Amino acid sequence: MTHEPLSKRPAGPAGSGPQERRRDLLPPDLPPGAVHYEATDVTVRPVAKSLVVLVVGTAMVVALLYPMFVWFRTRMARADEAPPPMGRHAPGRLPAEPRLQTTPLADLVVSRAEDQRLLTSYAWVDESRGVVRIPIDAAMRMIAARGLPATPPAPAASPSPGLGVSPAPAASAAPSPGAHP
Repeated sequence: MTHEPLSKRPAGPAGSGPQERRRDLLPPDLPPGAVHYEATDVTVRPVAKSLVVLVVGTAMVVALLYPMFVWFRTRMARADEAPPPMGRHAPGRLPAEPRLQTTPLADLVVSRAEDQRLLTSYAWVDESRGVVRIPIDAAMRMIAARGLPATPPAPAASPSPGLGVSPAPAASAAPSPGAHP
């Protein structure tokens, strides 16, 4: 097989060389080196027809769908009941929960005053059990003077009888130093 240079191979799907110049497509009076477009590149008529079909088709789809959307909108408007007017105020009517704070700074002052009163005053919490509330400064002085109360030790964990574990036998008394086993 002989290998021809690319410039000599035929153009098209089987070859990879340049296309042959067709003299019948060029004007006969074209001077060498002049610029000219190829008449076989694009035909304007099919492109224009496609564009017209696209525009007319889109217009038809919009013209057919618009009445349907209007029908849906009116149907939905009739099905929904009108919302209550927001500007009308009925005397004694409270807004829906949760209600917003109307005076947050004043509420904060009241809350802090109540907290301060609780932290600096004496009062019964549960008189029947003898539980009182004392000012925090007095409580801190009492703890510094007496210390924290001792907590009782935690009970030893015993195995549950339902788990099939028998309790450990009681430890026998240790033998005396001179006794033999």
